Amino acid sequence: MPACSKWPARSRKEARTVKHILVVCGAGASSTFLAHRMRQAAKARGFETTVKAVSQAAIDSRMPGVDVLLVGPHLAAELSVLTGIAAGYNAPAALLPDTVFGAGGEDVALDIALEALRASDHPTSTLATTTAPTTTENIS
Repeated sequence: MPACSKWPARSRKEARTVKHILVVCGAGASSTFLAHRMRQAAKARGFETTVKAVSQAAIDSRMPGVDVLLVGPHLAAELSVLTGIAAGYNAPAALLPDTVFGAGGEDVALDIALEALRASDHPTSTLATTTAPTTTENIS
């Protein structure tokens, strides 16, 4: 897993908080695999996070509590609609590149989530003083 120079790993006491990342794709299958790999990448970097996968059809019911929405590249045509849904929950949304499902894509996706949070000045982009288990869940 490649190291990320932009967001270096921190001690467990200084883990960056990214509480809830939701990865959406058409049916929820590819996002489930990516969410699992993102969880591993976040843990390796010392991030406190929950990464969930969801199908596009179930997104409305899964947005409450989400801090950032990552949109699968095959949903690019739906990005404005999905961004609007995320905005309704005060969460930024970002489109993932086509390469995100390949080797190292989990780090790219995590970087995109962190950058979206930082750019939006979302409150969960600050340093936390505690950590919690990182989980992955398919909720489609």
